[in-house]
Amino acid sequence: IGNNGIRMQSHIVEKIVSYDYETIIYEHKDTALATIENINGAFEAVKEGMYLVSTRGTGRAAFGNYPFKVGSKTGSPENYGNKAANSVFTAIGPLDDCKLSVCAVIEYGFNGNKAAPLVKSIFDKHFFKTDEIHNPTGENTLLS
Repeated sequence: IGNNGIRMQSHIVEKIVSYDYETIIYEHKDTALATIENINGAFEAVKEGMYLVSTRGTGRAAFGNYPFKVGSKTGSPENYGNKAANSVFTAIGPLDDCKLSVCAVIEYGFNGNKAAPLVKSIFDKHFFKTDEIHNPTGENTLLS
């Protein structure tokens, strides 16, 4: 969705450098694995819906006041028996030029928005320096 139908190879490690930071031992190179056709503006419609989840829905506490547009979706897959539902939260951003897609699953987490703070912390670490991490200020709160 974030790449408008271009499915990229996923990766965990972006770069490995030598102990003295002088030599790059390995650096991930983006690789497109498949492309899906955007029929009738489907990607734009889904992105708009995901943005509304982030600003008006169950993802609002994590991404409602984020510095750029983030699309998100919560989920609560049920379990058999008397166990609590799992918590699933997915986010992509920035929506206009997607650089990161994260999905977190918390087993027996009750509902989807319980995993949202975890995804937000990954976004914060990826996009901001430690001293710039975005913490939304509540409405009618004075800034110091």
